[in-house]
Amino acid sequence: MDKKIKLIVIILGIGLAAMGFIAFQSIQSSKAEKNRYEAEIKKVIQDRDSLTALLNQAKTDLKGAQSKLDTMQKEIGGVSSERDDLKERYEAALKQKEELMEKITKLEAERKAQPKVEAASVASEDSYWGSVLKDKTGLEIEVGGLKQQLESMNIKTEELSKQNNDLTLELNKINQMRADLERQIAYSEKLSKALSEELVREKNDKKVLTEQFDKIKQDYSVLQQQLRDETAEKIKLSKQMQDLKADKQVLARKIAELDQVLEDRMTDIVGIKDQLTAMRSDTSRPSKEGSKVVELPPIVVQGGDTGGYTDRSRLSGSILAVNKENNFVVVDIGESVGAKTGMIFYVYRNELQIASVEVIQVRRDISAADIKSTEPGQQVKVGDLVKSR
Repeated sequence: MDKKIKLIVIILGIGLAAMGFIAFQSIQSSKAEKNRYEAEIKKVIQDRDSLTALLNQAKTDLKGAQSKLDTMQKEIGGVSSERDDLKERYEAALKQKEELMEKITKLEAERKAQPKVEAASVASEDSYWGSVLKDKTGLEIEVGGLKQQLESMNIKTEELSKQNNDLTLELNKINQMRADLERQIAYSEKLSKALSEELVREKNDKKVLTEQFDKIKQDYSVLQQQLRDETAEKIKLSKQMQDLKADKQVLARKIAELDQVLEDRMTDIVGIKDQLTAMRSDTSRPSKEGSKVVELPPIVVQGGDTGGYTDRSRLSGSILAVNKENNFVVVDIGESVGAKTGMIFYVYRNELQIASVEVIQVRRDISAADIKSTEPGQQVKVGDLVKSR
């Protein structure tokens, strides 16, 4: 029993120590994970802030580029309208030139067809042709200027178109960068949210582990109290065992004394029995004097051989010895007449019941019985009558 209790206590102690160690390790690992997650969250927040700043800068650059593009588009529109005007003017000038050329060709043909006229008319005609040539030359100069302006406007338009394409490419690049930054910010926000949720789960797990650790501590306290109670119970049981051993020793001593008393009584009874047998044999011999046979009455000996009892349903006898110290008596009723362990006999003196006894050991011709009860003012004595009911 003691070994089992010790083994259970040792197993419980080892289990509690292991559970405490596991809980401590779990708490430490959860703290480390928490610190790591917090550092990652801080890093993600910093990255998100930097990406947000970059996104804001990109938006600002995009707005500037957009306004610049709008300005360039307006300039391109103005240059295009001016170019269109110059084209119209150029075309009008060309048309006028062609009309003048037609007129000149027509006049030359008419002049060749007409006969010779006077010098005055020739002079007036020369002045007319001079003015015509002058107008032609002016128109050619004007057309050349318009052509140069048109070419310069075309060059300017091409440059503006190139700048527009460059700005468009830059705008597309900025838009791509903005989209990448928005994706990175969304990913950072999603990662921050996931890390926050993970941190919340870690906190909940830590709370659960803390509650489990507190419960383990409470269980450990309860087990310690149970162990103290078991130790007290063990001490109590040890004391009871010592008391039982002492009682056992006392009972063994009583039994030894009872056996000794029974042996002594048996020796005495055997001697008495031998004497009675010898006396019976002497009285049964015929007398030779006067050739008369004298028949003596039968001798009844109480406390001797009880083999002559015929009614075994109600046994009777007498007390042979009384042991007041150990509270038992020896009666002359044995196994030969039906005595058994546990039988109750009643002690009588002058037809008055004074006590009751219970058989605890049985021999062939005698028995030992504990005194169970005694009437007030009475004491069992040697020679008292014993009967069963």
